[in-house]
Amino acid sequence: MHNAHLGKLRFKSLQILLLAKELQSLRAVANAVSISQPAVTQTLQELERTFDQQLLVRDHSGVQLTPAGELLAARAKVALEEMGAAIGGMGGGKVLPVLRVGVLPFLMYDLVPRTFQHLHENATPLRLKIRETYVQDLRQRLLAGEDDLVLTRLAASAVDAEEFKSLRIHRLATETVTPFVGQKHPLYPHALSGQAVDPKLLADSDWVLPADTTEVRRTVDEMLVLSGLSPTIPAVEVHSLHGMMMIVGATGAVGAGPLSAVRRMTELLKLAPLAVLNLKPSQTFTVAMHHSRQDNNPLIPLILNSVRQAQDSINAGG
Repeated sequence: MHNAHLGKLRFKSLQILLLAKELQSLRAVANAVSISQPAVTQTLQELERTFDQQLLVRDHSGVQLTPAGELLAARAKVALEEMGAAIGGMGGGKVLPVLRVGVLPFLMYDLVPRTFQHLHENATPLRLKIRETYVQDLRQRLLAGEDDLVLTRLAASAVDAEEFKSLRIHRLATETVTPFVGQKHPLYPHALSGQAVDPKLLADSDWVLPADTTEVRRTVDEMLVLSGLSPTIPAVEVHSLHGMMMIVGATGAVGAGPLSAVRRMTELLKLAPLAVLNLKPSQTFTVAMHHSRQDNNPLIPLILNSVRQAQDSINAGG
C-alpha cells in the first residue's frame, strides 16, 4: 500500500534520529557521522516535516526526543536492524539464484545427493529448493509453474503423449519394471535364486501397488490377464515407491517397481526382484523435465549438466 511518508524517508535520516536519542547532542551526532552540525539540524527538520510532528526539543543541555520522536525511534530501530540482518544474510556479496526442483522421494537416495555433490564440487552459482512428491503431482506442479524442473520416472509409452508436448524431456536412464517380494513371502527363495515362477503362484498374494493410472499398475494387470488371471485389487495402494518397499519388506505382500531400485534395497529391506514366466518387459525412464517456458532460464543447463554427471556416476557403479 502506498504511503507518502515512506517515499520521502532515507535510512540515513533514521540513523541520525537514533544517534540524537543516544548522544543527546547535535554536535556529537555531527562528529559521529562526519557531517556539519547544520546538516544534522536540516536532516532532523526534514524528518519532522515528513511526519508533520515535532520529534525533538532543544535546550541548553542538548536535545531530547518528544513522545512522537520516541515512537519513531523505536520503529526506526526495528527497521534498521531488519535491513542489517538482510545485508548480513547476503554475505556482502551476490545473492545466488534459486531453482525449484521437484523429485521422486526414491531419487533422494542417489541421484539428488550426487547432483548436489557435483554442483558443490564445481562451485555452481545456484541454490536448490527441493520438494519431494509422487509422479502425478510432479507433473502437475511443473505444468502449473510451481517447479522449474523435476526429476522423475516416465513410462516409455508416455514420452510422446499429447500432454507432454509443452515439456522438455531429458532421458537419463532406462529402467525395467519388475515384481518383487520380501523375505516373508514364500517365493522369496525363488527370487533370490533368479528362478522364474508361474504367475499363477501370485494369485493368492496381497499386492502393494500404485494407482491404476500408472505404468507399473498396468504392467502388473497385463501380466495377470495374459496368464488367465483377473487384474489385481491391491491390498494397499500407495503413491511412493519407497512406501511400497517398506510395506513389502515388512510383510508377505508383492510389489512392483524399477529393477535398479529394488536391487538397491536388497540388503537393507531384504527385497528381491521376482522373475515371472512370460512376463512382457515394461520399460520406464528416469528423466529430467522442464517446461518450454523455462527454455531461456540459464539455470536449467547448469542443473542438467550436474544431473547427467550424477546419473553417469550411478550407471558406472561409482
